[in-house]
Amino acid sequence: MPQVAPAPKNPRRLSMLGALRVVDPDKWAAKVKRALRESDGHVGPASEALEISRRQLFRWLAEEKDGLLAGVKLAPTGRHRADEE
Repeated sequence: MPQVAPAPKNPRRLSMLGALRVVDPDKWAAKVKRALRESDGHVGPASEALEISRRQLFRWLAEEKDGLLAGVKLAPTGRHRADEE
């Protein structure tokens, strides 16, 4: 009988969007870009629309800055959406 590797102590849990990133990267990138475009480049509202944390979206943006998310327009840092209106 073959030996089975033990399960990891802290398994990685993927959100539905995180799983989409693995299965269909182009569709994942399109969803992220659309959310950022609809939120005028504000990461907070975009992450809420994507149902992920702001930190996760920032990680993805950093990882993919030269890849699938290259050229994504972000709002200037330190500015709140309410300040623009």
